[in-house]
Amino acid sequence: MSPIGMAFALSQFPIPNSGIWGRRNVPDRYGFGDGGVFPIGMVFEVVKRRYVEMTEYSLNASIRSNMAKSYRKYLFSRGMVPAVAYGKTLGSMPLEIAGKELEKAVQSGRNTIINLVVSGSGGPYKVMVRDLQYDPIKRGIVHADFQQISLKERINTSVDVAISGEAAGGLARLVLRSLEVSCFPAGIPDQITVDVSGMMPGDSIAVRDLNVPPEVRVLSDPDAAVVAVMSPGAGAVGEETGTDAGDNAGNGIEKAPDNNGR
Repeated sequence: MSPIGMAFALSQFPIPNSGIWGRRNVPDRYGFGDGGVFPIGMVFEVVKRRYVEMTEYSLNASIRSNMAKSYRKYLFSRGMVPAVAYGKTLGSMPLEIAGKELEKAVQSGRNTIINLVVSGSGGPYKVMVRDLQYDPIKRGIVHADFQQISLKERINTSVDVAISGEAAGGLARLVLRSLEVSCFPAGIPDQITVDVSGMMPGDSIAVRDLNVPPEVRVLSDPDAAVVAVMSPGAGAVGEETGTDAGDNAGNGIEKAPDNNGR
C-alpha cells in the first residue's frame, strides 16, 4: 500500500486516549491526538516524515598532489577548494573540488549522501560531510572533510530542532537547538519539530517526550528540556522562539556524522 493509501486507511480507525497533542500535556509518542479518530492531516505529516526519500548528490573531485600553502592560494584563484576524504577503502585522500559544485552539494542539507567520483581513483564513493571551514570575511568554503559511509551501518550525527505552532500563553523558548542521534545514513531527519500549540507557562517538553521516527535513536540526555514555555515577563531570560523558530535552528552543516562514534 502506498503511504497516502495507508494514511487514509489509518484515518478511519479509532485509537486509545494516549496523550493530548498540542495541549498542556506532552504529546503522545506518535502525535496522533487524544483519542477518537486519527486527524488525517497529522497522519499525512507523520507518513511524509517516515517516507522521505534520501537525498543524493554527485560530486566530481581530483587528487591534490601539491600540499604547499602557495598551491592552496592557486586553487582559490581558480575557484577550487582543497578537501580530504577518508574511510575504510579510501584511507586519507587529499582532493581538490570546484567550489560552486561543493556549495551546491552542501546546500541540500545534512542528510545528503554524496556520490564522490575521484578522477583517476575510481568511485563513486558514498560519503557525507564531516567538517566545513569557512572564510571569516567572504564566508565561502575554504576546506572540506568527507567521511566514507555505508548505507548498512549506523552513524552518529546531530539534527536541528525547530518549533511549530503557538503556545496558548507565554513564550515558547527553544532550550536545545540540536540533538545527537544515531541512525542509518538514508534515515537522517532534516530536523525534529516540536509542536508547542496550547502549551502554557511552566510547561516543558523533554528529550524523552519527542516524537521521532522509530529507526532514529536519540543519544542526548533523555531528561534534558528541549522546549520550555515562559511567562511573557520572563522572556528576557532566554531567547524567544515562535512559529518561525525553525529559521533560528541553524541549518548549516558545520559538523558531520561519525560512523558509530568513530
